[in-house]
Amino acid sequence: MDADCRSCEQILARALADAGGPAWARASGLHLAGRVTAGGLSGPTEQWIDLVGARHAMRLELGPAAMAAGFDGHVAWQRGANGEVVVQDAEAARRAAATDAWIHARGWWFAERHPAAFEALGRREADGRAFDVVGCTPVGGQRVALWFDAVTHRLDRLVQEQLGRPATRRFDHWREVDGLWLPFRVRSGNGDPRFDRVTESESVQVDATPPPGTFEVPVQAFTDVAFAGGASSASIPVEIANHHVFVPVTLDGHALRFMLDTGGVNLVAEATARRIGLASVGAMEARGPGERSVSSGFARVGRLDLGGAVALERQLLRVIDMPGFDAVEGLRVDGVLGVELFKRLVVQIDYAGARLTLADPAAFEKPPSAHSLPLSFFGHFPGVVASLDGIEGQFWLDTGNRGGLVLHRPFVEAHGLDRRYRTSAETTIGWGIGGRAQGRLARGGRLALGALGVDAPVLRLPLGHDGPLAMRDVAGNIGGEILGRFVVAFDYARRVVHLAPAPGADRPFAADRSGLWINAHPRGAVVAGLMAGGPADEAGLRVDDVIEAVDGRAVEGLGLAALRGRLAEAGGRIAVEVRRGSGTLRVALRLRDLV
Repeated sequence: MDADCRSCEQILARALADAGGPAWARASGLHLAGRVTAGGLSGPTEQWIDLVGARHAMRLELGPAAMAAGFDGHVAWQRGANGEVVVQDAEAARRAAATDAWIHARGWWFAERHPAAFEALGRREADGRAFDVVGCTPVGGQRVALWFDAVTHRLDRLVQEQLGRPATRRFDHWREVDGLWLPFRVRSGNGDPRFDRVTESESVQVDATPPPGTFEVPVQAFTDVAFAGGASSASIPVEIANHHVFVPVTLDGHALRFMLDTGGVNLVAEATARRIGLASVGAMEARGPGERSVSSGFARVGRLDLGGAVALERQLLRVIDMPGFDAVEGLRVDGVLGVELFKRLVVQIDYAGARLTLADPAAFEKPPSAHSLPLSFFGHFPGVVASLDGIEGQFWLDTGNRGGLVLHRPFVEAHGLDRRYRTSAETTIGWGIGGRAQGRLARGGRLALGALGVDAPVLRLPLGHDGPLAMRDVAGNIGGEILGRFVVAFDYARRVVHLAPAPGADRPFAADRSGLWINAHPRGAVVAGLMAGGPADEAGLRVDDVIEAVDGRAVEGLGLAALRGRLAEAGGRIAVEVRRGSGTLRVALRLRDLV
């Protein structure tokens, strides 16, 4: 038989025989201890694996950050660096958990215990070597590809999708322990070696008994929240700009402005950390909606005070490079308040009243007119089941997304939505950590959130095929343009969100009518993106032009958010004064519907 045509059974049987054969059938569990290194940081790590029950648990320390994760056979969980425990029960999370459990239990050798579908993908060449590749899809899980070395028959690498892009684990430094051949080094990454994580085992025990409760969801108890005056709730005035919520904070005595982001973690911008003398260690990978990964370190702070009313003490913050973020928002953004805040307190946002209410979960009562929806989680992202024009899916609720409804690429393709809706030409649809996101605009019919309905929301359809906006099992992302129509209360402790319609909640959604993406500039607003064939393109505007005045009014005094609103107004003509290089010109911009 041609080596390229070997069956899955042959490849797996040969690999099992060379890895210890019958010894694997006798083994019931593994305990691995060693060290992990990533982003210039290192620390101890420990892992328990139940080979029969497919349970597993892991803990690690990277510099100052101690984290853990596990699966008890039914429920997956994660524990963050500040102690917050999040049960992973969204559809995407359940599939990821089923896949990880299958991988840890070596399910490819024990189909009777851990069923999966297999497909021989043939002989592949890489790095000057030959591999026999097997595609596997565990029941209830995601597809993975196993690369077996054609000479040694050992598993050399495993490829699976993580956050919408392929991630690879490479296995080497094989040793024999009680008849089992095991890799003592695993390198994990997504193609950028700067962010690879290397785990090296120093000891491996076969069939060791795990301590009681090893796999169970940890109990969390927070002692790092303090309300002023012993209160149990607080109301804080906030800024609302670009459908984002900006909170006044004091970080170890420094007055700053943080953005509220259900899809984020507590972090401080690298430029702000330098300005206030906050030392950061490590350079881990962080991703947002943009095209690029950025580096992320850690910094310990004594007190993070919100509006003088409530404080988080002894916090470990991420320190993330956020180039251009201030220009995108039109104001200084020093950091983000994310899952750590939402896990500790009920967070209620009154967009119309520009107020943030923070409450001890035990003392919170939902607004009387609110509709309640159950929350489920993938990582730290909260999601709800909703439907768009009758098509149901899991949608993240993301206060860090200023737009209306961003639809993930696989959901768009599965339901032919780019053909169902009349879409605009390609344009910039978002900008965040990692840069810009390209896509098309459209207008939906009805978004149903339980008993609530949102009519004719603006849709953003990304064009990228990797990254978070290309994740499977997630339909889309509901942002501030929609959430701003409600008083929204996130109660993570009870795993529920409350939505109370605000006055004017049924007003039509405005969409950009200029074909421009503009960011702040010292002299006004700079053209950062331009839709080909759009009104601005037809008027002769170019990328890097600086808009200094509109209808005779200086943009510097108008403000970025107000200018964006003006460009979404219905019809009409705008007189625009532009600086291009050392010269100036005046153009007439005729606005028109693009969706």
